[in-house]
Amino acid sequence: GNGQASFHDGTASLPSITNIGDLETGMFFPANDEIAFTLGGTEATRISGGRVLIGHTETVANGGDNQQFQVVGTGSSDGISLARFNADYGAYFTIGRSGSGTIGTFTAVPINDEIGRIQFAVADGTDMASVGAMINAATEELAASNDVPTRLMFSTTADGASSPTERMRLDSSGRLLIGTTTEGDASADNFTVSGSGNIGMTLRSTDSGQNSFFFSDGTSGTPEYAGYVQYN
Repeated sequence: GNGQASFHDGTASLPSITNIGDLETGMFFPANDEIAFTLGGTEATRISGGRVLIGHTETVANGGDNQQFQVVGTGSSDGISLARFNADYGAYFTIGRSGSGTIGTFTAVPINDEIGRIQFAVADGTDMASVGAMINAATEELAASNDVPTRLMFSTTADGASSPTERMRLDSSGRLLIGTTTEGDASADNFTVSGSGNIGMTLRSTDSGQNSFFFSDGTSGTPEYAGYVQYN
């Protein structure tokens, strides 16, 4: 049979107590290389094949991979939460990468190599291997000591496609590129929009407000709107 280690707050000698009231709390071994923990008679966490599973008893391939830490559920509160109660700092989530395959070795990441990504996987009726959208971070130069020029890329999947395509890029110099990976003219390359067919940009006020483009020579007063194109 399965081995079981039980936790209790009674005074009787082990192993006679396996319940606290009517609520079973313990640890058991459902299969080889698996450990499960129960709270209140319900399985809460399982370690299976080196993976930590919360809310389910088998691994789920999400985005085509079986990740080491998996949270699965059907309720609105099933997820991962980060919170910090501090007067000076907020909570944060860090993704890091070294160019080395040896843990603890911090080899510089090569130029144009991915640092990390956030993926959004979509069930397509067969599995959940398809990635519908993602946000990637990549190096723009060879990383050096305290010098890590990095860009962010935002990708979505078009109708009829099975994988995401890059739509927007924020590069290491702060330029925003939409529909292209190449900036515009050197004298005005902070914001570039590119695409096939008709392209453009729309300003829409949902009430009686104005739509404006302002050309500024300063950060306050009339220099903020030294020139403008305005629709009233």
